[in-house]
Amino acid sequence: MSFFYDIRDKLFFYMPLSLMFEDTLDTKSIVFSNPYLNIKNMKLFYNYPIARKFGFLMALSIFSSGAFAALSGTYTIDATSNASATNYKTFSSLASDLLSGTRADGGTANGPAVNGAVVVNVVKGSGPYTEQVSFGAISGTSSTNTITINGNGETLQFTATSSASSFTLQLNGTDYTIIDNLVIQSLGSSMGRCVHLLNQADYNTLSNCVLQMPNMTSTSNIYFYYGITNGTSSTLSYANAGKENTVTKCSMSARAGGGPYSGIAIITESSGSNVTKNYITNNKIQDFYYTGIWCYYGFQQTFTGNEMWNTGSSSGLKSGIYILCNNKGGDHTIENNYVHDLMGTSTQYGIYLSASYGTGNGNLNI
Repeated sequence: MSFFYDIRDKLFFYMPLSLMFEDTLDTKSIVFSNPYLNIKNMKLFYNYPIARKFGFLMALSIFSSGAFAALSGTYTIDATSNASATNYKTFSSLASDLLSGTRADGGTANGPAVNGAVVVNVVKGSGPYTEQVSFGAISGTSSTNTITINGNGETLQFTATSSASSFTLQLNGTDYTIIDNLVIQSLGSSMGRCVHLLNQADYNTLSNCVLQMPNMTSTSNIYFYYGITNGTSSTLSYANAGKENTVTKCSMSARAGGGPYSGIAIITESSGSNVTKNYITNNKIQDFYYTGIWCYYGFQQTFTGNEMWNTGSSSGLKSGIYILCNNKGGDHTIENNYVHDLMGTSTQYGIYLSASYGTGNGNLNI
């Protein structure tokens, strides 16, 4: 016989399971799905005598404790130590374990998902880490179940070979992730992005980090130190790429007279009423070809306390902050920024504002 049953229980992290009991002469098993853990139609076999004696949930907990693994607590990234349940040898192994419960460094998988706050300490002196890292949409994250990566001044670096996949670190639909005190380098000369958020990556923080593009010579608008945009082969892809993200107390630099097209790029949807607040505060942004902060269709953005300048001259128009088509539905704050030494050969602007869209009476506070 077989039947379906939905249950909510601590055993399943208060998430609904779709269960189908199968009872034949030859086997006792359960087929279940749980979207919270990205599990679909997994068959688990259970001990029928134990189930009869102690009850179904007790029997299920005995054999399925590993099936509901998720990260919680403190871990390390240390390439100089053996992989284990608590140590990852690469950033990519951490990212894949969080997303799919798999890892390539030989360590025991803990994921997928999180069921508590996660702290990952990159061991000082263990780098640099040469890899391209993409974190996906990780189940279980929340304002309390955050993922914090403490970089301890170590370096994550990558040389891109594809313009459409030119990032060193990507947050693709990732939420509630904090990255602190990490050096992130994009080493290519013709392409590169240090950090790229896309596909509604929300509530993430980049703090006290160093973003560097020491070899960048390209003037294409595809490239930046930090960007929130759904665009890959083009920066100008108008969609809800992310909201409530913070970049604070970071420094960004390249070679004198070089650097990416923009220091920070925020490109959001060109219509609709989604509020996509982001906060760029107290950063030092130097060495860019066109503008320090580039924002298209921003909705309630905050740019405060940033310093923007160039260390070498290059051709063309320059601006500290360039904003096109800000949404009138909410307030925007541009305060206490210091723009100096843009060193262009054409027109130079501290702040360049062009057009608004939408309806409302939002203020532009400068």
